[in-house]
Amino acid sequence: MMETHEMNSMLRFLERYMEPTEDEINLVLSTNRVKAFKKNETIRSFGSASREVYFVLSGCVYSLYRGHEDLVVGEVFFTGEPVLIPASEEGEDSLYEIRSVGPTTLAVSMADEVEQNTRAFPRFERVCRLFAEEMLARKTRFHDHLRRLSPLEKYLYVFKERRQLILEVPQHLLANYLGMTPETLSRVRRQIATGELDLNQ
Repeated sequence: MMETHEMNSMLRFLERYMEPTEDEINLVLSTNRVKAFKKNETIRSFGSASREVYFVLSGCVYSLYRGHEDLVVGEVFFTGEPVLIPASEEGEDSLYEIRSVGPTTLAVSMADEVEQNTRAFPRFERVCRLFAEEMLARKTRFHDHLRRLSPLEKYLYVFKERRQLILEVPQHLLANYLGMTPETLSRVRRQIATGELDLNQ
């Protein structure tokens, strides 16, 4: 069974939506396993039929999908967040890959264990649904707004709304996520570094 201190970030996440009982905490601890990943390690490969479910205990991971020509960064997940990617159809392999950004620790359970948990404690289903709805709404607003912005405006918007992306995600991944080339992102950052722009305004 996982130690409680290892699960602190997951328990804090649950407490955003509910006050878990001792039985519920014990169930979470018994059905999750801690796995550590190195920098740039593949957690789930394209084509994998794995039904593992992930929660970021520490570190940062990102999802990738195949675009028309290149791999595209789908979403980035930080400490204290479940890793959500679109589910594959029954019997189909995953169209997404999941990789670590730096050294990362995940809580890992199986999808059928999550389903059993929600049957045993229906409040878990509510937590999963509320977070999924919250994240979908946040991601939709964020990316819809980004589409309307110039590269410079995108950087300023991310600095204001999701600064963790700038602080923790390597430049080539951040550029991919924002839909610009690394060279364009470098040019924007140079403008800021040379004092042409003040992010504190």
